[in-house]
Amino acid sequence: MLPDGFCQWMVAVISCKELFNRFFKMNNNRPDSSRKPLSPLAVIYDSGCALCNREIVHYMRLDRCSLVSWMSIVDNRSYLAGHGITEHQAMSELHVVENESQIYTGIDAFLKIWSRLERYQMLGTLVSKKPLYNLACYLYRHFARWRFNRRCSDASSCNVQST
Repeated sequence: MLPDGFCQWMVAVISCKELFNRFFKMNNNRPDSSRKPLSPLAVIYDSGCALCNREIVHYMRLDRCSLVSWMSIVDNRSYLAGHGITEHQAMSELHVVENESQIYTGIDAFLKIWSRLERYQMLGTLVSKKPLYNLACYLYRHFARWRFNRRCSDASSCNVQST
């Protein structure tokens, strides 16, 4: 009989090993220089929004290898400012910063997140194709606007500092 939690631990180890092997082709215990490791990815989200927080917590559970930094808007205002993202912009739609320089928003941000989470890679590939991509962008834009208006109907409810 295996101890409680052992199977989950083994699944996490195997998943991390698979991800590692996918991005590094091992040759004599050295990574192949033709394959680059994943660049750092930071997700900036509204932890005060119950729906947003629930979704991000779900993604965090799937990110067993810590491939993503999960950053709350409220707790990381200086990070936002350092990347030229206003709090209003961050509250308006999901933002992802890759490699400390490239900023993705909306569906493009989701595609970056999904590319790091094995369970969502197929969905990301599917949504990135033209007809679905355009539809997803349209739907997300309307959802994000509705969510922002609902969440930030009065300035004190969403803690956006005016700039």
